Amino acid sequence: MKVIKIQTYKKTLIFSFKEQEKINTDLTMITTKIDLEELVFSFKYILKNKKLVIKFLSDVINKKNINQITITNYELFDLALDLIKNLPKITILEIRDKTVLKYEDCLKILKLKQLNKLKCFSIPLFMLEKFDKNNLDVSLYSEEFYLSNFMLDNKFNNYADIYYAKSIIIDHEMNDDDINDLKTFLLINKYLTVIYLYYYKKELVQKLITILDDVNVKKIKFKIYQQDKDNNALEELAKYINKNKVKKPSYSFQVIYSKEYINRNFMKQLSFNNLKMCAIIMIITLMAGLGFKIYYDLKSKDDVEDVYDMVNLINDVDTSPSQEQKKDEGAQKEVIEALTEDFDKLLSINSDTVGWIKVNNTNVNYPVVQTDNNTYYLDRNFYKKRNFNGWVFMDYRNSIDDINDNTIIYGHNGTMFGTLKNALKEKWYKNETNQIISFNTLHAQLRYKIFAIYVTTPDFDYLINNYVYPQNYTKFIEEIKSRSIYDFGVDVTNQDKILTLTTCADQQGTTRIVIHAKLI
Repeated sequence: MKVIKIQTYKKTLIFSFKEQEKINTDLTMITTKIDLEELVFSFKYILKNKKLVIKFLSDVINKKNINQITITNYELFDLALDLIKNLPKITILEIRDKTVLKYEDCLKILKLKQLNKLKCFSIPLFMLEKFDKNNLDVSLYSEEFYLSNFMLDNKFNNYADIYYAKSIIIDHEMNDDDINDLKTFLLINKYLTVIYLYYYKKELVQKLITILDDVNVKKIKFKIYQQDKDNNALEELAKYINKNKVKKPSYSFQVIYSKEYINRNFMKQLSFNNLKMCAIIMIITLMAGLGFKIYYDLKSKDDVEDVYDMVNLINDVDTSPSQEQKKDEGAQKEVIEALTEDFDKLLSINSDTVGWIKVNNTNVNYPVVQTDNNTYYLDRNFYKKRNFNGWVFMDYRNSIDDINDNTIIYGHNGTMFGTLKNALKEKWYKNETNQIISFNTLHAQLRYKIFAIYVTTPDFDYLINNYVYPQNYTKFIEEIKSRSIYDFGVDVTNQDKILTLTTCADQQGTTRIVIHAKLI
């Protein structure tokens, strides 16, 4: 018969299985003495006499000053955790089984508030952030995190990425690990609206809809990108959707055809008159679009001028104290009071204000805002009114109270950050005056020195705001310095705080201009 063995070793209680021929089913312990090196129970006995078992274990813990429980077999995980929650002196949990803990397992561990250390084989990478916020130190036996293709494709590296994601990509057949991680994603996420499908076999879409229904996720739009060699998969999917009458508005489907498909099929069907009508419509649309752009560009400039008129110090004066001011505490105090007064004016209009950014010899000289997401100010101005030029905003994950490793500020390549393209010119980036960026927050006057400028594509992830492991931060710094169009000769280590400015480098949004600077 397989029984549960609980033995003591130094300051540890070890839970494991043991084969035993005969056992006392009334009191499934080898002896009634509770301070022996080994206790043996059956599952049935523990479930029936949980309070008594906890009393036994509590006495042993007190007598031997035990603070750790070790689980040698994953099958004992739930049972051991159920006992631990009643044993407040246990602060360390070790799981020796070579099992990657599931999201649900991690949630159970987080409920044990007395724990301060976890030792195990591996956990989902995104849970590191969650454990860290709960002051739970994690030690892993595996040197690598296991990530499914689903997690890798969508770059879900932390809990916040999963929680706030508005879309996901599926471009391959999903195995069991992918499906399990998708279910975990749906349990955490609150904002999903779009699923991009580059792989769209009928069976996969059926499975996706079933999973979405199970977790009660509704109003999802499937954007299907037609592939040239899909072996009639799109046709089969269309038949399935029409035959089964997939409910609206729960789910909607949009097909984006490849250029090759359009050139091969669509253009052949257009008559000359159709082409002429299309051309007229396109011209009218372009003219209307150009008119709107000119209007909003002028409106954005007016918004900026209004802000400039309202404040008189932040944007007109370099608030770095001069040599005389450094000697004169009264002068320093006046500068700080003036800054505070101007920020009060800005906050009275927009409570999202967190600072003011200035980049020399560009038009970048604006108040910076921040809200709880990275989408609101993409199409709203400082007055929170609709404007496709948006406003300059700080990443929602950053903080001006506790500066992160990487503070990220975004702006559209138009009125707001359009002149950052100047930074790509040799005459600009070799000018030492231009290499200093001012970012005055509500609490401090900050100066950053540029150490990297480059153009990249969205697949390069330079938008991580905090690094759990210093060695990963060092690798990131080395990577962005190697991409720079110029060697600024600035020494940057994993102890430094950096500022990142980013905007689109083209109208299509396929490339990004990125500037990194070190806090000095």
